[in-house]
Amino acid sequence: MPLRWKIAALAAATACLVALAVGVLVHVWTAMDIRSRAEMDATNTVYSAMEVYRRTGTPAGGAELDPAELPTALRHPAGADRRVAYDGRVEGNLGPSVWGAQRVGGPGSPVLAVRINMSPQLHDLRRLDASMAVASLVSLAAALPLAVYGAALVARRLRRVAETAARISGGDLDARNGPALGRARGRDEVTDIAATVDLMADSLGRRLRIERQFTADVAHELRTPVGGLLAATDLLPPGETEDLLRARVRDLRGLVEDLLEISRLD
Repeated sequence: MPLRWKIAALAAATACLVALAVGVLVHVWTAMDIRSRAEMDATNTVYSAMEVYRRTGTPAGGAELDPAELPTALRHPAGADRRVAYDGRVEGNLGPSVWGAQRVGGPGSPVLAVRINMSPQLHDLRRLDASMAVASLVSLAAALPLAVYGAALVARRLRRVAETAARISGGDLDARNGPALGRARGRDEVTDIAATVDLMADSLGRRLRIERQFTADVAHELRTPVGGLLAATDLLPPGETEDLLRARVRDLRGLVEDLLEISRLD
């Protein structure tokens, strides 16, 4: 898989995780807020209904005495304390609810209870979840092309560096990435790699020039003594020894000439 697609896939996965985390946090916080508000409404409604009941003797404001649906936890509240409890049952148009309850008198007296239906708020929560899901998908659809484009820019710059390195390895020691790569994009990891490749090429070229100069110097230094040896062989009396020595000196002179030729190569 090309590098740009790997980067794009990583960016997309990161965006999905962020969107999921934000969605879960918003959902949990909103659900807790809905329940907290429902509990507060239940407490306030029970308080108001109790005031009316004590004045009139009749439940008001949707309050009931000992309703059959009252959760077990609220059927026996301690003393005159007000209590609230969550009821997750769904009955007709009534969805999950929060009950508030309080005894109208002492122990054994009826329980005045109020039920706060949370269905509208939970419906709004589901709509919020759907809206966030759609927004996340739209954001992902918009971010993915940008991620692909950004990854393609990075991959193109890396490809240019790789091409320069390939030219250097092929013998083109003048190949460079140049400062334009860094000036155009700012200093980053790709720029550092490009600069390192250029420094490597400079160092390699410098070493080759030193070696070439050394080879040329050695060849020049050997040329004169070898020429003297060849001239000295002419003074030897003819014979097998003279021929053998002359052949070896000529071979040595050939090696010196080869060294000079190598030192002249670019």
